[in-house]
Amino acid sequence: AELLQGTMTTENGTAYTIAYPSLGETVTIGDIFSIITRKDLPVRELIENLINHMASFQNGDLVELPDSFSGYHSDIIIQYEDAMMIQSTLKILNAFLALIDQYNLSLNYDYDELSNLGAYETIKAFFSSYPDILKAVPERAEDHADSKSELLNALDKIKEILPIIWYKSPPEDPFKTHLISISDDSNSEDYAKLNEQIDALKVSLNGFETFSNLTQENDGGFSFSLQPFFSEEPFPIQSLLLDLESTDTGYDFIHGYEEGFSDTELLMKYGIIKNLLPTNFAGKVLVIYNSNGTIYKTVYYSNENSHSFSPISGELNNWSMENSIFPNEDWSNPPILSYESPNAGTWIINDYMYDNESSGSFYFYNGNLDINDNGVIDALEIINGATTTSSSEYSTDAYISEQSLNFPPNFNPSQITIKESQLEEAAPTSLKGFIVVQESKDEYTNDYFVYYYISNNDFIFNDGISIQNYHYNYERGIERYQNNEHGHMSDQIVYYNFDTTYTATAFEDGEECKLAIYPSYLDLDDDGLEDGTEMVAGIKPNIIALPSYSEINSAIAYYSSKNSQDSSDEDSLDSQPSPELNPNALEDLDNDNMPDSLEEKFGGSSSNANDANVALNAILNDTYTLNELRDLRLGSTLFEISEGLASFNILLEESNDLVSWSEYGTYSLELSNDSDESIQFFRFKMAE
Repeated sequence: AELLQGTMTTENGTAYTIAYPSLGETVTIGDIFSIITRKDLPVRELIENLINHMASFQNGDLVELPDSFSGYHSDIIIQYEDAMMIQSTLKILNAFLALIDQYNLSLNYDYDELSNLGAYETIKAFFSSYPDILKAVPERAEDHADSKSELLNALDKIKEILPIIWYKSPPEDPFKTHLISISDDSNSEDYAKLNEQIDALKVSLNGFETFSNLTQENDGGFSFSLQPFFSEEPFPIQSLLLDLESTDTGYDFIHGYEEGFSDTELLMKYGIIKNLLPTNFAGKVLVIYNSNGTIYKTVYYSNENSHSFSPISGELNNWSMENSIFPNEDWSNPPILSYESPNAGTWIINDYMYDNESSGSFYFYNGNLDINDNGVIDALEIINGATTTSSSEYSTDAYISEQSLNFPPNFNPSQITIKESQLEEAAPTSLKGFIVVQESKDEYTNDYFVYYYISNNDFIFNDGISIQNYHYNYERGIERYQNNEHGHMSDQIVYYNFDTTYTATAFEDGEECKLAIYPSYLDLDDDGLEDGTEMVAGIKPNIIALPSYSEINSAIAYYSSKNSQDSSDEDSLDSQPSPELNPNALEDLDNDNMPDSLEEKFGGSSSNANDANVALNAILNDTYTLNELRDLRLGSTLFEISEGLASFNILLEESNDLVSWSEYGTYSLELSNDSDESIQFFRFKMAE
């Protein structure tokens, strides 16, 4: 009674007492929860006493509770199997209470404050106010060590007792009833499912188990594990909640989030799930098979706008139903895709209205692979041979081909794995820090396009006339970026088919062109300036021929030798050489290819690897390049400073007709920079 406070309210003439915990300064939520979580308090003691008392039941024992005692309409029969089922249920409860008991639940708060959750709109804000909530308390982890064995013991006992309860006959006396009985609607199929669910739960305590074995439903077919919750160290619940909140840090216009993990990636990181299908099939080919093993359709998703897919539920919603992808697919009966093995799965469509089911299998792989080895990547081959498409004027969602692309005999996931491993050996994992030189698609010029990928999100494109920034998303040879065409924003996709580590063929908009990729710290135009530095300054490297593999490899080897790099690192393209190995390199603590000194001057942080574009935009928009200084006035001259002085001559001319001019005199000037400023400008002004 001391824990409660209440108010009286009336409604339609009836008085109600509204009671809630009176917490304030001395009593916490933890104090209330401890009634069931703390082992030394009465409820926990009661649970353990009941578990121990149930152990006194022997097989064949029977107890009857008369209706006069229970108030039930008939006498209740309690048998050995009922006691064991109750005991096992209490053991499961006790095991989970032991897990909860590991964490600090103490929370001093004002009821009125916490009832207005507007003060805690985010989990981060809540944990900032109550930083110790849900943190592990080592001295309370006593029960935790035995919780898994107690849970396994309880599940084993339930499996042992279940058939006795499931199949026992009704009492002979109609005025008596069993304490635990099975519903008349249950059947042997339900019994088999329940047994499989118990087995799946047991497996998940020691490792991974397929989730559909637990649910006994059609779903994404991923694997789950409860083992992290029963490890020696308490599971970091608070960290998981904070990480889950940070997944929505900003939406990428192409797909996914700019920063943080997706929910599924996060659960994989914490060891709770694995073996998921992709969160979307953008950039992938799906080869769909009928139940008889023949190919039904081959589909290429150019982007994710045509469908939404949940790898947890397995439900694939196709937004372009005029071009159905699976047999018998419609709005009310979406296909359920399940993971079977890497690059393979099964699909099923249930038409509950007509009690009809269709199913089959499918393979999926990156669209920039050439599975049939005909020299054309499969995505482009499907695009060119598609019989139906779902498209609009500025975007294409999915290409559907009725053909099989002449797949090799006995086409199977292992062949896909081999191809993808070959792709992984050649294609870089990230384009950050690379320069890409690409043949021009303009038939009137032999020039080259040059791109510098300054971070994992942005690249600079320099065509020799202007410099522009684009956002992009790259994954193992498939790149997506946003382009503004005719006033409409459209998602562009480029496929890279790497024949070597440094050379590839790019496919975009049905066209192909050759390209080369090399680290930005190289100086392939041999002008004494790193090509990446030139790109940042707005200068296009003078590339007169597409660099070959041997040329790039030789340049890397020369650079490594010049800067005393170990020969084993010659082919490393993953990062710019460190300042220790490259004495000429500017310090870049966050390794985002933007020197710390520039970030300090123009914005950004030397500890944030994803903000290089902040300083870059400031440099490009707020400062002058050498070319821009030359062009301040038509015919102007730029004078260099030598030993602190700039010397130049002013020539004064005269004329009688403003047509013919002759020299009047020459005047020499020397300007010195005596101030502390690193930059100064001078101009001439004529007195009025």
